[in-house]
Order: sequence, then structure tokens, then C-alpha cells
Amino acid sequence: GFPCCKTVPMAEAAERVERGEPDPNQMCCQPPAHKGGLVGKFMEHMFAPVLVKPMVAISVATVFAVFCGICGWRASLLAVEDTQQNFIPDNSYVMQTLDKDKEYFATLGSSVNLLTGTGDYFASQSALNAMGARL
Repeated sequence: GFPCCKTVPMAEAAERVERGEPDPNQMCCQPPAHKGGLVGKFMEHMFAPVLVKPMVAISVATVFAVFCGICGWRASLLAVEDTQQNFIPDNSYVMQTLDKDKEYFATLGSSVNLLTGTGDYFASQSALNAMGARL
């Protein structure tokens, strides 16, 4: 049961449950006065009546739009950074390797290798064109 409520021994509670009565140790708290609890009561009786007034609604929408605009503007000023190295310890051999790579090979750019298997690509192209004609 709830600490502030008087409870009955488990044997007595089990007897009552067997007779079809509700468990007395589970009934010590009153049901909430409002279906939504305290938050629902506050929203329905205090917050909503103020929020539906036209000037308040316009003010809230304006503040929200200004806030979104400021957030978008500040987000556009964020610098794009590669943070991969922030997760590598300073004394790691990986960090030393990346530093040497940056020092000696920074102007070379990234290398790209394209590997293709053997085959007659022109014959397969004509086969694809023939399939399009058959469809």
C-alpha cells in the first residue's frame, strides 16, 4: 500500500480478494479529480483560457517565429568541421600519423582508384540496348 494509508495484513487482503472484493491495500489513494491529473487540470482551467485569447495567441506565434528565425540564422553561422581527430588521444600513433599526413601530403588531394573487371563492355552495352528494344 501507499505509506500514508492504513494497510491490512496480506492474509486478510487475500481473503477479501477471494470473496470478490477489491484489494484493500490497493485502494488507499483517491482517484484524481481531473482525468489528466494536476497537469491536465492546470492546462484546462488556467493555461488554455489565457492561450486562446487572440492577442496572446498572436504574441505566442510571433515569439515562436522570431525564435525559429534566430535559431536558423545562428545555425547557418556554424562552421563545418571534421571532428574525427577530437576523439583520438593526443599521444596516439594514429594522431601522429594523421599529423604527418597533413604536413607532407595536404596539397595532393584524395586519391581515387577505379577497378573494373575483365569483359567486353561494348558487347554488354549492345545487349542492354537490345533488351530495351524487346520491351
